[in-house]
Amino acid sequence: MDAADLIATPNAADQSQNLNNDGGGGDRSLLLNDANPSIRVFTMASTDGSDFDITSMTFGLTQGSSATSVAFEGFRDGVSVVSSETVNLTTSDSSGNVHYSFTATTAGGSYGVITFQSAYDNVDEIRMTANGAAIMEIDDIVATAAVSNNAPVLTNLNGDSVAWAGVGNYVSLDAGTSLSISDVELDALNGGNGNYAGASLTLQRVGSAITTDVYGFDTSGALFSVSGSNLQSGGLTFATFTNTSGVLSINVNSSETTATKSLVQDV
Repeated sequence: MDAADLIATPNAADQSQNLNNDGGGGDRSLLLNDANPSIRVFTMASTDGSDFDITSMTFGLTQGSSATSVAFEGFRDGVSVVSSETVNLTTSDSSGNVHYSFTATTAGGSYGVITFQSAYDNVDEIRMTANGAAIMEIDDIVATAAVSNNAPVLTNLNGDSVAWAGVGNYVSLDAGTSLSISDVELDALNGGNGNYAGASLTLQRVGSAITTDVYGFDTSGALFSVSGSNLQSGGLTFATFTNTSGVLSINVNSSETTATKSLVQDV
């Protein structure tokens, strides 16, 4: 959307819409795609790449839209950190980290309030994809600059030494006192229970990976289970992983259940 007439901030006198009629005579709303309803994908991002925390916004599809639902996805530095989740805008609906409280459908279209869960803290872009031709209207955005991102701290791992019995045998890499992980920002989310969505961990030999190395998870008595390439709690995915060429990569996404500190610690 690089044409100026595709983005506007009208008040009711300029062009009456649902969301510029709810805050007095000077109220305005952000209108996206007024001149070309065939466009379906929109982004809302910081201009300098800074992270932000978004809590909520009033959101609607105006008259002339054929779309009835919109998928939301969070990005940081060009990488998806909150998986795409779709909500139906014609009724109250929830999908993982995006909750929609329906307000009304009028001659001007359907609208309500989108509430973002804590997985949308520390993103720099939100991508919105409609399921049809869409003219989007946004108002009352509640967002703040993200707090500084302190480095995570891993303890009780350095110095561990384990003996390997050779090819065909497995050995636990975390010997002695169990590894402890902490992150100031992520630990504070989810009411103090932590939400590690967007975090990742890569494990390989020091120096360079050896392609014949195979890593696995010890799920004996664990809070999590392994299903395919997913890490799950109660049958719901909180992280995915790849395990190829001697490299184990874990990507935490809180896609179906929150990746709390206790879950991540258990992994």
